[in-house]
Amino acid sequence: MGTFLLALLVVVLLMAGMSIGVIFGRKPISGTC
Repeated sequence: MGTFLLALLVVVLLMAGMSIGVIFGRKPISGTC
């Protein structure tokens, strides 16, 4: 269960990061930061 929650947290952080990038008008993250 802990592993599932950890994976879910990672996915949420990635989605939030891309959303913030779009809001600030930056290019979508592609492989590297």
